[in-house]
Amino acid sequence: IDLAQLRSYALADAATAPHPRLRAVPPPEVPTGPSLPPVISLNDVLAPLERRIRQRMRGKLRCRFSLFDGLWRCRAEGGPLAACVLELVAAATAVMNADGTLIVGTRNFTFDGGNIADYPGARLGSFARITVRDSGAGLSDAEFDKIFDATATSRPAVVNAAAAMERLGGFVRVESAEGVGTAVHLYLARADDDASASEMPAAQVAE
Repeated sequence: IDLAQLRSYALADAATAPHPRLRAVPPPEVPTGPSLPPVISLNDVLAPLERRIRQRMRGKLRCRFSLFDGLWRCRAEGGPLAACVLELVAAATAVMNADGTLIVGTRNFTFDGGNIADYPGARLGSFARITVRDSGAGLSDAEFDKIFDATATSRPAVVNAAAAMERLGGFVRVESAEGVGTAVHLYLARADDDASASEMPAAQVAE
């Protein structure tokens, strides 16, 4: 046996055979920016929740859904948003009398230079809005002032909702009157590529 020739064959085989370690190493990932949430309709998130919410109504509590047909689309993750709404609903029903009414609805809302001063905490722009409204006792002035204070709020669900909206580039507003009830509004900016509805004056969409 010619050892020199055998050695050359072995080297040739090793050069053409795939290296076992290299096969297990994945190709380097191309760095990308943070991915955006999908463009969705908030109505598509809320509609499947209606039956579940109605089933959880205790006593003579009533529930009304009011979903706006021409709702603007926005960017959001449906799962976390649905969980947020369910938490707000649970908090709302807990403070209502046995014959109270819960309303879950959607609307388009535009804040501009002509109306934004009337809505403390709002931001300029066009938004799709979710509202969870209860007919409970409402918030006292002290409770209202601390509604977003995680250490002192009487509605932790509102604090959690505000954090969720902030992550999505939205915001939360709360309206309350003692003896009337409380409404929690979730605002998400209209998607740049939304084609779900034509532009309408603020007076028509800010109901």
